[in-house]
Amino acid sequence: MHTRIMLRRCFYRMMGFLLLVLLIAGCNRSAQQPAENAGAAEPESSAVESLLRSSADYQHWFRFYVRHASYVYPGDATVYRELRRLGYINIEADNLENRQLPASRSFMIVSLTDRGSALPGLEAGHDSWGLPIGQQQIVSITPAGQGPAPERLYRYNVVYKWEPTQLGSEIEMELAAKSKPPSGLIQTEVHIGRGTSGLVVIGHPMRGVPVQP
Repeated sequence: MHTRIMLRRCFYRMMGFLLLVLLIAGCNRSAQQPAENAGAAEPESSAVESLLRSSADYQHWFRFYVRHASYVYPGDATVYRELRRLGYINIEADNLENRQLPASRSFMIVSLTDRGSALPGLEAGHDSWGLPIGQQQIVSITPAGQGPAPERLYRYNVVYKWEPTQLGSEIEMELAAKSKPPSGLIQTEVHIGRGTSGLVVIGHPMRGVPVQP
């Protein structure tokens, strides 16, 4: 009986010691993890810049849309005719809807020329073409710290502008304000993480806001 009590006491002491060791080890690991994450080196600015400049999310085109066949309001009809003069489109039909009205629409049938078909950034839809008149250009990339655990994503403020293409510059005078890319600088926030094969952009660009002069 005495031996059995002694064995039981030894067993409880051993289990208590093992539990204490496991508890200490777990505390050390959880204390080290945030420190390791917080101390992770910020990505090289050149690597971040290269990543964003090669990302389709930051290389958008701004386009003016030309329909294959449709009624076109006078302002856009003027742009169509300028595009024809510059050699980007052919106008196969140009008929006023009502010749008695000074602001009457024109029914136009349009096709692309070889020059128009060769435009970088051209978008071909089932009933229209999107002619690129501006492209997103990154102006600056500034670190903005790390996000909260557990992801601790790297944050960057990206400032960009819309740069006119050659076509955009050629027809700028004919374009209505609503058809032009926004002017000035625009800022958005980007989140970047470390993937298995390097840096990756997390999520989609946030809605940009104009930079105040």
